[in-house]
Amino acid sequence: MPTVLPLRESDPERIGPYRLTGFIGEGGQGIVYLGFKDEAKGESAESGDGDGDGDAADDVPQQKADSGADAEPADDVEVPAEQLVAIKLLRAHLNRDPRARRHFAREFSATKRVVGPHTAAVLDADVEADVPYIVSEYVDGPSLLAAVRDGGPISGVALERLAAGTMEALAAIHRAHLVHRDFKPGNVLLGAEGPRVIDFGIARALDITASMTSGVIGTPAYMAPEQLAGGEITAVADVFAWGGTMVYAAGGLAAFGQDSIPAIMHRILNAPPDLGPLPPLLREVVANALTKDPRMRPDAEQVLQMLRGERPAASLMQPYQQQPPQQQQQHQQQQQHPQQQAAHQQPGVLQPPPVPWAVGPADSGGSATPPPSPFQGVGAAPPAPAPYQGQGAYYGPPTTPASGGQTSPPTTKTGAGLMKRRPWIPVAAAAAAVALVAGITVVLVNLPKDKKKDDGGDDTTTSATGFNAAINTVANKSDKRGGSLRLSMPSFDYLDPAQAYFSASWQLDRLLYRPLMAFDNGQSATGTPIPDLAASPGSPSSDLKTWTYKLRQGVKFEDGTPVTSKDVKYAVARTFDREKLPYGPSYFMTTLDAGSYPGPYKEKDLNKFTGVTTPDDSTVVFHLKEANSEFDYLVAMPQTAPVPAAKDTDNGADYERKPVSTGPYRVEAYEPNKSLTLVRNPSWDQSTDPTRSQLPDQISLTLGGDTNALDNQLVSGETDLAVQAKGVGPSVRAKILADASLKVNADLAYSGFVPFFFISTKTKPLDNVHCRRAVEYAVDRGAMVSALGGSSIAEPATSLLPPTIPGAARPDPYPAGTSGDTAKARDELKQCGKPDGFPISVAGRSDKPQDMATVQVLVTSLKKAGISATVKSYTFKDYLTNIGNPQFVSKNQIGLMGLTWGPDFPTAVGYLGPLVDGRTLTSTNSGTNYAQLNDPAINAKIDQIKRTTDPTERQRLANELNDQVMQQAAILPIAFPKELFYRGTRTSNLKIDRYFGGYDLSHIGLR
Repeated sequence: MPTVLPLRESDPERIGPYRLTGFIGEGGQGIVYLGFKDEAKGESAESGDGDGDGDAADDVPQQKADSGADAEPADDVEVPAEQLVAIKLLRAHLNRDPRARRHFAREFSATKRVVGPHTAAVLDADVEADVPYIVSEYVDGPSLLAAVRDGGPISGVALERLAAGTMEALAAIHRAHLVHRDFKPGNVLLGAEGPRVIDFGIARALDITASMTSGVIGTPAYMAPEQLAGGEITAVADVFAWGGTMVYAAGGLAAFGQDSIPAIMHRILNAPPDLGPLPPLLREVVANALTKDPRMRPDAEQVLQMLRGERPAASLMQPYQQQPPQQQQQHQQQQQHPQQQAAHQQPGVLQPPPVPWAVGPADSGGSATPPPSPFQGVGAAPPAPAPYQGQGAYYGPPTTPASGGQTSPPTTKTGAGLMKRRPWIPVAAAAAAVALVAGITVVLVNLPKDKKKDDGGDDTTTSATGFNAAINTVANKSDKRGGSLRLSMPSFDYLDPAQAYFSASWQLDRLLYRPLMAFDNGQSATGTPIPDLAASPGSPSSDLKTWTYKLRQGVKFEDGTPVTSKDVKYAVARTFDREKLPYGPSYFMTTLDAGSYPGPYKEKDLNKFTGVTTPDDSTVVFHLKEANSEFDYLVAMPQTAPVPAAKDTDNGADYERKPVSTGPYRVEAYEPNKSLTLVRNPSWDQSTDPTRSQLPDQISLTLGGDTNALDNQLVSGETDLAVQAKGVGPSVRAKILADASLKVNADLAYSGFVPFFFISTKTKPLDNVHCRRAVEYAVDRGAMVSALGGSSIAEPATSLLPPTIPGAARPDPYPAGTSGDTAKARDELKQCGKPDGFPISVAGRSDKPQDMATVQVLVTSLKKAGISATVKSYTFKDYLTNIGNPQFVSKNQIGLMGLTWGPDFPTAVGYLGPLVDGRTLTSTNSGTNYAQLNDPAINAKIDQIKRTTDPTERQRLANELNDQVMQQAAILPIAFPKELFYRGTRTSNLKIDRYFGGYDLSHIGLR
């Protein structure tokens, strides 16, 4: 019997026509209740806090049906009154996102097509309610996971019925053109009438918000090799998961072990499964299901034929790839002489087909044959995975709002007035299925305009060609006009500059908007922002609390209306309404001295907004709470791009649909999540804009889609560029680096996001600095680099400031080579009074296999020095909350916590400040200072940097800050990763954006 708990105080009593009677469980996108349809009408109610992200516990025996394709009602299914049903509510932080609602609706429509006795039917849904919900059958029975765990393995007829019933369910799901993607023992319920498969479609629905949550689509122990390697995911991935589930059912153990995630991943990719006590016939079927090459794996219908005895388990040929004639002839010969090949095959297991082409060495001309298939047979390992496969997003603390497809805004602590920036916990390509999101096309049309200065800006950066040409110079510089440019954009959040927070969106914003300042990406850039809409950098008062900007003359909106200071003030004022515009950065709300100003939608009188004043139409004055010498960096964000109040209607909602341009392009038509057409802004004047160009006649962007497919389209020439902060995936990266004709168009650049471990300064005995220094000496950074994908895409880090921070030094305060120095570590242990070592816990993200891989490396490194580390793993839903709670950290003896961090602006204070300023700490919340470091000298150094106006002196102080933090050993740096970016052969004027990743689009053109 499933456990149904009483409703909590925060739970609603009714949802639409359904009365709720109990709480079943909750997962990444929703909360599940038990209820029944009540003829009495009721209002939809909100579902408590609904904040978090992560899967519900596997043994919560009910559907988590976050679904999505057309928003059609379930009028073909009448839910009988009093019938117990499971009602799932879309989480509060997602129901505000219209895209999440649409995907919820689409998946609901798709799941209605699933018909079969072994699936839990989807009965009803209302995706237009204040809190969208979906209703499905309530299955009264435990999950397979719980049944085996509590009652032992299943055998005999019961096992046969389980195998056939669950495979019939998968066949029904696949006939509806769905892929489950997360089939596992926890998603099989054992009802009175047989097994029932739940959650079909939820993983597909999660894809649309994966970039927000960094959530892994699938459970590593049951994921197919192609899922782990970021390959194409088809229905046969479910068959692989079914095979692993049957092994668990028969023996109570997973087919590839149940120890550390990295070890499990390695076995899935390289080792044969342990089939346990499966009976002979089922053993052969499961062995076929667990074939590593998806081309040779049977589909659900073929497995059913084998289970029914209609087909021998070893008779299947390659189902997904037609064989060349020569291979077909070879196969016919093998069929005629089976005894000649029997000795070379594992009984009952399908052998992989020959690869379509062989790999040879590069010829003298530097070209190379194509790389091998990533799956060349049982046990073949794919190319090394990339360390990051996220969407370029940053993720803020768990208390901030979030939405599908975009990042959460940073929040703020009081004290020193320092903002919490966005911790970015990357999606590991080695374990996360590549997100498949609905394809959306954006077309930018450049209409002719006779203006001699339209050809380009005054950029004097030199031009270069070849590998890494776009890192320090402009690749293929050209002033050629015309042509049609084809781009892809896997990740896109908002057009509204107040809402946009993706790095890729900020890149696109350069074509539409002009903030006061801009991040200088020129060849001689020093990291200091340069004027954009402003005529010059900000003029600070002597106390650095008042900043004044003069606007350029002649800048106009797309309709020809001159831009004034009031338009900038209004743009900044909009960011104060976190209810209407919750998703962009919140820096101005936390930095400006504006009292309790609620934003222009609640307070129409803009004079009440005292954080910004406008003495005249060309002057903008910012009033800060505290001194800040780096304020120019804040106004370089898109949120200072002017917004005409008259065009901002419907409390901000209309501006997302029709923003007003000051850049070289304007919006002509926009259908959210489907298409966007931009045409040349006739009011844009090159003479007022030295940072941009208008070269192509047309620019079309495709948003979303399978990232691996998009990567292949890029290198094949179908598209010209991917607008994103991350590079290509592992398989395409290997292809590019192996082929000189492709490599010449690639750039291997540092990522702005750096993985490291916080070392608690409060958890004993790490409250002693010598114990912390022992950890610094013990770490094997070479192994860390291997866990992140290898030396080609990462290098050991011995300091905190990444190479993307201008002027960052690279000291090595704990010299230990690449493999650690155990002797020095033990010497530090003696100095802290622990010569024999000590036990400690290391925290990591359980839903991030690559994060867990670095955790495992750390555990192994510490063990060599005598420190016994226990792993504490948590999903995204709980991770940041747990490590940010000092009481939780202390109670669980957590000493080290993994994180990856990227700044919103490229300075030492922008990067390190939120991590180490002790004045952000409270007794109940460490903010983003997870080490709970509170060193007066470090706090004073931060203030000194913020008060220093000379850039050279500020950089010197920044490196001193880095050294001070390293001497306190509160953070353990492990590696500086890189990304491989590819520019199509037709593109010109591209340069790597050194601050936010990807390519700068400001001057993009065609050769």
